[in-house]
This record gives sequence, structure tokens and C-alpha cells, in this order.
Amino acid sequence: MTHLSHRALLALGCCTVAVAGGLALSVGPSAAQSPPPGAAPTPAALGPAPAVALIATTPGADTSRLYMALPGQALSAPVLEFDHLPGGSIRAAVWSHPPVVLATARTTPGRDRSFDGGLYRLDPTTGVKQLCANLTHASRPLVSPTGRVFVTRGTAGPPPANQSTMRIDTLTVDEVDPHSGAITTVHQTTGYLAHLAGWHDGKVLIYRVRPATADIVAVNPDTGKTEIVLASLPPFARDFSIDTVTARLVYRGRHPSDARRWVVEALDLTAGSQTRLYEGVSFSLAPHVWPGGGIAINPRRGGLRLIGSGDPVASPLGPGVDVVRGLSKTERYVAVLHTVQGSLPVPFVIDRTSGATQRLATPTGTRIAIAGFVSSTGGTP
Repeated sequence: MTHLSHRALLALGCCTVAVAGGLALSVGPSAAQSPPPGAAPTPAALGPAPAVALIATTPGADTSRLYMALPGQALSAPVLEFDHLPGGSIRAAVWSHPPVVLATARTTPGRDRSFDGGLYRLDPTTGVKQLCANLTHASRPLVSPTGRVFVTRGTAGPPPANQSTMRIDTLTVDEVDPHSGAITTVHQTTGYLAHLAGWHDGKVLIYRVRPATADIVAVNPDTGKTEIVLASLPPFARDFSIDTVTARLVYRGRHPSDARRWVVEALDLTAGSQTRLYEGVSFSLAPHVWPGGGIAINPRRGGLRLIGSGDPVASPLGPGVDVVRGLSKTERYVAVLHTVQGSLPVPFVIDRTSGATQRLATPTGTRIAIAGFVSSTGGTP
């Protein structure tokens, strides 16, 4: 059995982990995954929605394939495929030159999975290029609005003196040239985890977990200047997203005094103040900023619900956890992964103006990573 270190588990904790297991069944000529048992019926097709870049991986395989999937249409041939080590989780994002996709996958062998990731550029025109290695386990690249690319990487520190403490590593946030793979370190620290929380006002937001403390800082990637945004928070935060209109960082965390309760917080990036948006017993809240000032959450695994939004969207595919993975350029369409215990995640698209949903066709029996919408294919995003 492959060993996952405490650090790799901590890194996984900063991403919503889709429930796994089970087999997907073929439905129709497109060999799409079948909906989970008890799922709500799918409304009519969305019309000219933009294509979504998907990466499909058969569990345990050492090859993944990139597809451009159009809602309501049969699956076309893969755009390209790339090789990596089996195991781990694919994470992906669309670069500012669609349909180029940046993806992370396992590239470094060994029992310690803390920094086993590699970053790939998947370009339908020029092919596949591995840009760098030693990425934090299961981390996702951050792409700024102007196309700058950032990743978290690390180097293992010496073994701890006893098993009751965690190893302290050297952690970096690096800018990667998406053409050459050249690396520029913009921030370095020591501790347990450095996680990319987002981009705001020309700065990279970083969630850092170190001995006896966790904080959120803003780093200017050109000067390296570091500013404290939130000096202290429990070391269980995850699912970060940014409301660029109101300058809020939204995330899920653990209640500061009750370990059985979980909260959704909004951090004002200008004032540094926090607002409690939701509190409950569900671990899998998977909050995400919703266009127009709302927040999408998943209370009690009942499917996606909206706070502070009048959009006609509520539990679109029935019970489960709906993880928002992308917004179209116009913010009309939302790409989502629907996860249910015992089934592989199902990708689908929501038209937030009408509440209509449409599943995306995928290869049978594959785990899907959504990179985002690709405006150069399909309808107007």
C-alpha cells in the first residue's frame, strides 16, 4: 500500500476531496457516466454553452487524457494524453490562452508523497510539456488574470525527534514560466503547509500552517513583500475562493471552540475582519463564491445551496456534494463536480440564469478533473 505522510494528508485537507469508489456505468452512445442513484432528473440542454476542459483518468492508471466537452453533446476524441505515475489526484486550471490547460499529477516515486507532484502544460497545438516537479501533493496551480502561474513546492526537512511531532519542511511559492518552465521563488517559509488561497490586488494570497500557528498572508510576487492579512486561524481551513467585487476571501474552517462543528467564513481583504456566513456539523461544506455576491455551500451533503443569491439553483443533482470548479467568462455558466458516496464524481454545468443543468459526457469508469471553461470552443461563454 502506498504510504501517505502526515504532510500529504494535510495537503489533501486544503482541497475538497471527492468521495471515491464504485464503478460508472455506460449510458447511451457517448459512454457517459450514469447519474448517481436517486439523482434528480436532468433538465433540457443548456443551449450554446461553452466547452469545458476535462481531464479523465482511470483509477490506478499512469495516463490521463484531456477532453473538450460540450454540455448535451456526445464525447469527442481526446485532445491529447500525458503520462504520469499512478495514484494521486489530478488538479487542473485553464491558462489565459485557452484551450491550453495546466495540470498537476504525481511524478515523483517514493513512500513520502509530500512533494510528489509535477506541473504539465497541455497544449492542443504544441503537445505536452512537463514544466517542473516537487509540487505539494494534490495541489492546484494558481493562474492570475494576466496569465502568471504560481505553484507550491517543498523540500523535506529532517525527521522529527519523536512521532508526536510533525516534520518541518522548507516550503516555497514559485512562479513558473508557462513556456520554458523557468522558476522564480516569490515566497519561502518553513512549516507544515503553504497553500495558494487566491489572487487579489496584484498579490498572491497564501495560507500557511506552521508550528503553533496558521495565518493568511498576501505576497507581492515582484518584490517579495509579505503582508499579514489574518494573523491567526485554526489550521483546518480549505476550499478558498475570492469574491473580486467585494474583496472577500471565502473558506471553510473548523469552529474555534467546538471541534464537531464547521464554519464558512468571509475574510475582508481590505479591513482584515471576518464574517461568519454559515455554521453546521457537515464537514463537506465545499463553499465557493457565487456570482452576484452569493455563496454556494453543501449543508449536510444535500447538494448545492445558495446563500445571498436569488438564482434559481438548489440541489441540482440531488443529495451529495457539489464542488464548484469553474465560472464562464460572463459568469452565466458554472462547472461543478457532483460527488456521491460509492460513485465516481459526475461533472455538470449549471445555467445560473434559469437553473437548468446538463451533465457532461465522460469516458466510463474515469475520475474527472475540471480545468475550467474554454471560451474558444462552443458557444459564447
